Amino acid sequence: FQAEDGIRDRDVTGVQTCALPISTGQADPAKSDSIAFTFSSNEDLQTSSVTASDFEATNATGVTVTGSGDTYTVTVTATSDGAVSLAPSSSFSVLDIAGNAQTSVGGTDRTVTYDATSAVVTLTQAAGQADPAKSDSIAFTFSSNEALQGGSVTASDFAATNGTVASVAGSGDTYTVTVTATSDGDVALAPSGDFSVLDIAGNAQTSAGGADRSVVYDSTSATVTLTQATGQADPAKDATIRFTLSSDEALQSGSVTTADFSAANGTVASVTGTGDSYTVTVTATADGDVSLAPSGDFSVLDIAGNATTTAGGTDRTVEYDATTPVITLTQAATQADPGPGLAEEEIGRVFARRARRLRTRHAWHRLLGTAVGVHRRHRGGRAAQEQGQQPEAPSAVAEQADEIEAILRAAHGILRTPGQAQSEAGPLSLPESQLRLTLFLRVPATAH
Repeated sequence: FQAEDGIRDRDVTGVQTCALPISTGQADPAKSDSIAFTFSSNEDLQTSSVTASDFEATNATGVTVTGSGDTYTVTVTATSDGAVSLAPSSSFSVLDIAGNAQTSVGGTDRTVTYDATSAVVTLTQAAGQADPAKSDSIAFTFSSNEALQGGSVTASDFAATNGTVASVAGSGDTYTVTVTATSDGDVALAPSGDFSVLDIAGNAQTSAGGADRSVVYDSTSATVTLTQATGQADPAKDATIRFTLSSDEALQSGSVTTADFSAANGTVASVTGTGDSYTVTVTATADGDVSLAPSGDFSVLDIAGNATTTAGGTDRTVEYDATTPVITLTQAATQADPGPGLAEEEIGRVFARRARRLRTRHAWHRLLGTAVGVHRRHRGGRAAQEQGQQPEAPSAVAEQADEIEAILRAAHGILRTPGQAQSEAGPLSLPESQLRLTLFLRVPATAH
């Protein structure tokens, strides 16, 4: 320039300041492999002195320099995903208009992350999500191997089966997708047909991994039944009585305890089992019915946590019998005694044979006394019946009476005087004294 005294001043201070940051507007991370940096000076530079050899790129090739004056753009082509950086080369030297050289450069932001790869995303059942679940609010987790643009993850990116997508919340690399179940059964979530999420560099991902995308929704309590166990003897002589609690779905084992049952004529000894079947063992107290029922505290839980407080089943009683029976063996009530087959003539013959063997008056008196005693009992039974009273052992007396009358009739016929006709047709009616005398008088002389 021209000084006031007309003498031209010289610029001998050199270039004061140079900087090399990433260019304004350069995405970072960037999905494009063309990465731009800005080289600037506090004064104009000789354009020809700013060349590609003044710069050295890391994870990039193809350094180009454009610009003039005090601002230049240095562009590099990224080689692979990762950090792309630019620095002054070992031969860096730029000149201002006066020809002063600058061999160093300021600036620290000289690195851009190159990302040309879409994020890897996964859709799964959320950690801690109950499965099966009794709540209709089902949570899934959408996660990525890198941060995503939050605005690109929306409800429209997902499609639910047996439910509706209620909300999407989260940021960075993790999001929670909440689904409201429609009815009992599997609730599943998948990427929708419009699924597309962006990483920070802007790379789009249109598919998602993950296999565990289903949760069973169960809001219905189990149906349980309490019955006598299969194979349980009834009546039983063993004091250990078994019952079965069965369910139409698996139960939480820890929720089925002895406190859930109440025994009559016994005590609940144990509860064993898993899943949908349990054995309840009762120890009988005394002979009689042993029954089992749900207690006042009865409450069992299915796997989802739904409580059942009632139990079906009607066969809940077993007869306990540990006492040896008392056995009585008697002649049947309808059994004739003596048995059928001895006709009146046969009875008479038997009596005659016995009579012929008698040789003393004492023997005849004993026989006659027996006959009269039996006849007296027979008459007593008939008299009781005529007076409307219940005779002792009526069926036995009636059967015996017919027999006795036949015997006495036959005996009377045998001991009658020779040649006398046997005309008696009805029951004997002789007074005791007359019968005793008649029989005595008819005894042959050898018997007296």
